[in-house]
Amino acid sequence: MKYIILDIETTGLDVQQSSIIEVGALLVEDGNIKDTYSSLVNFGGKLPDTIRRITGITDEMLSEAPKTTEVVARLKEFISKYPVVAHNGYSFDFPILDRCGISVNEKYDSMELAFFILPTNVNGHSVSVLAQQLLNIADVPHRALEDCRLEFKIIKKLLEIYAKKSK
Repeated sequence: MKYIILDIETTGLDVQQSSIIEVGALLVEDGNIKDTYSSLVNFGGKLPDTIRRITGITDEMLSEAPKTTEVVARLKEFISKYPVVAHNGYSFDFPILDRCGISVNEKYDSMELAFFILPTNVNGHSVSVLAQQLLNIADVPHRALEDCRLEFKIIKKLLEIYAKKSK
């Protein structure tokens, strides 16, 4: 089975107003990463200070990056017809992608997988909580491709937990 794990970094948390500043995607086949796509995005604006601090991405880095339309076209090509998984995707990533012209037909939210496997997790189901709890990783990078790789590890661990519970 092939699918895409996707993450985006944006100028903020407002799905109606935020611009994409970085995309990352992994092509997973039979439980292994087969290919990657990553790009910064020149969205044509100035980054908020908060986003610069969280991601380490600077205005200078974005000024040399491809424009949004170019990155969207490349990402569409990379995704192709594969199912796409994003953490908190239904609430955040997928609406922003839709607004940018990337309509994903088959989409899944790995946060729902976490809720299903760990329904009473008292600390929540965010990537940072799951990374700490399942993988003993304290720092989430907040960079799209690295976050995809982390999400891949979290999904694998969640599926291991589920397999043990199912026995």
